[in-house]
Order: sequence, then C-alpha cells, then structure tokens
Amino acid sequence: MKEKACVAYFNIPVDPIALGIPQYMEIIKKPMDLGTVKEKLESECYDHVEALAADINLVWDNAMYFNPAGTDVHECAKALKD
Repeated sequence: MKEKACVAYFNIPVDPIALGIPQYMEIIKKPMDLGTVKEKLESECYDHVEALAADINLVWDNAMYFNPAGTDVHECAKALKD
C-alpha cells in the first residue's frame, strides 16, 4: 500500500462522481481497492489465503479492464500484478 502507484490509484475506492466517470459502476461489477482488502484482512473476513489473493488480483484486474492499455493506471496495475 506504500507503493507510489498504490497511493495514487489503488488504496481507496474509486469515486466515479469525483473522477467524472459515472459509467464506472456499470462496467465494474465488483469494485475492490487495497484499503477495503486491508479492512477485510484486519476484520478476519478471509477464510483462506486464496480469497485474499483473489481480492488483491481483483484490484489490478478492474483497473486494467476499465483503463485502456498504455494509460498510467493500467500500466501500474499490470506492473503490480506481475
């Protein structure tokens, strides 16, 4: 969560109104961010590590799906997922 890209893009939920992307919730059916993952982890909501990994990967997958290849958000998500 301390990575520069995470601070910039992935630590808090996407706010479609503030970002001027009202279609976000139509395109991304299951939003996820690292802050939510951290809260779920601290609240012991994950039954197994695979569920944690799935949520983390969902952060990157959503970012890459919504943002075109070549954009900073897409490329940061791709690099972090790799």
